Amino acid sequence: MGTAAYIKFIAGYTFSNRIRTGEERLTDLRTIEKCYGAELYELTLISHADKKHRNIIDNYLSPEEIKNHALKRGKWNQNGL
Repeated sequence: MGTAAYIKFIAGYTFSNRIRTGEERLTDLRTIEKCYGAELYELTLISHADKKHRNIIDNYLSPEEIKNHALKRGKWNQNGL
């Protein structure tokens, strides 16, 4: 990523909730593809239970979305994690 693209990314991420949400959800999907879905699921359960995170929860996949995507992609083991 060049300087201009980086500045554009930072500006979009900072000032656009749509871009910020898209980036965070894409990062969650990539995390699942790298076989870290169970860890992401556990962290998401914690963040959803913490009232301090209420203002950012919408930017990320929900625990159900994480588990469903991991199951669909074959990235969830038989023990549930």
